[in-house]
Amino acid sequence: MSNDFINSVITEFAQSCQLGDLSFDSDDCCHLIIDKNLAVTLHSDQSRLTIAGQISQEKPSLEALLSLSPMLNDEPAIGWSQETGLIGYKHIPQQLLTVEILEQAMGDFLEWMKHPPMNKLTSDKPVSESGVSLPALSLRV
Repeated sequence: MSNDFINSVITEFAQSCQLGDLSFDSDDCCHLIIDKNLAVTLHSDQSRLTIAGQISQEKPSLEALLSLSPMLNDEPAIGWSQETGLIGYKHIPQQLLTVEILEQAMGDFLEWMKHPPMNKLTSDKPVSESGVSLPALSLRV
């Protein structure tokens, strides 16, 4: 459920970008078409705003998905679902959300969507042979 604060940021964001009225639907989503061909969805819940967009209908290998860990950089995360395909998404916690932060995040996300890391995800070679290295993570139990 979107809240009044996120709604006010979205309204102010729409005004600053001259987008007209933006509002969330019954699924707490606001769908945008950018440059006539790039679909982006803003999803609101009580604690954050998520920017999301479809990258591809092609299913990448699990190894390829793991090679793009957003834990190691500030790029959007990538996920797969049967319904939506391969998507990129970026969460903005409500505590950090301002119109300026949203403008910057949206600009960065749109630029990333124009050049997603598809060569790493759809290569015929296994990730280990394509020059992409899996991040080394240590977990303590």
